[in-house]
Amino acid sequence: TFLQPYSQYTALFRCIQMSPLVLHYYVNLYFILTISYGFSLHNFSCASSLTSLLLVCFQERAGRHCGGLRVLSSYWVGEDSTYKFFEVILIDTFHKAIRRNPDTQWITKAVHKHREMRGLTSAGKKSRGLGKGHKFHLTIGGSRRAAWKRRNTLQLHRYR
Repeated sequence: TFLQPYSQYTALFRCIQMSPLVLHYYVNLYFILTISYGFSLHNFSCASSLTSLLLVCFQERAGRHCGGLRVLSSYWVGEDSTYKFFEVILIDTFHKAIRRNPDTQWITKAVHKHREMRGLTSAGKKSRGLGKGHKFHLTIGGSRRAAWKRRNTLQLHRYR
């Protein structure tokens, strides 16, 4: 069944007169699983070779489709044998209720344009492997690439 968990985002906007715009997206699982990335289709390594979460792909799609709105977050809604359903929460930064509220003013600044394209949403950070604690030691220094480069670079200083 296709459910809409409204409680997930109405709690965020209880103090605001407007409700956020929610886009519904779906993906065909068969199409995703047949992108082989160089592997044989009978080898299930192709399914695990997606470079980012499906949620991140949908946030990027929503950000491109509605360029004037900011992507706040997204979540899984449901799935069947063929499709996965997600909802993306988009914020209108020129709405007076958003601009006047100190709790939501941060997203109106120009620095937060297209957060979804740069992996700054919660799903984007998760797909990049960022976090705190001993489980996230692979990304110390900002990214996996920066951590690898720091650990594999030999520095021979002139005065040793």
